Amino acid sequence: MQEWKQITKEAVDRLVAQGDNVVEMWPKGFDPPPKELPDKYIPPELRKVKGKHEVKNEMPLGLEVFAKFEKMKKAKKAASSTAATTGSTTTSSQERARL
Repeated sequence: MQEWKQITKEAVDRLVAQGDNVVEMWPKGFDPPPKELPDKYIPPELRKVKGKHEVKNEMPLGLEVFAKFEKMKKAKKAASSTAATTGSTTTSSQERARL
């Protein structure tokens, strides 16, 4: 992720280095343009999506995956403990009925 940010920053720096003589712009088929890139270097059709990529990924990817895993693990544990509790209660009721 850090390498990707560095490459994107270099691309922004190269575009801004053009000054007012804009020859190259942010590629249309690429990721959304970074929010720090001035609008004059962004094609008009991409200006509305500018910066969405950064907003979406505020949390580092590894941490996001870990958080999702922990949430799933917690939900699974809660579901299994609920099933175990329900199953043992049913068994206890059946045993009481036999007595």
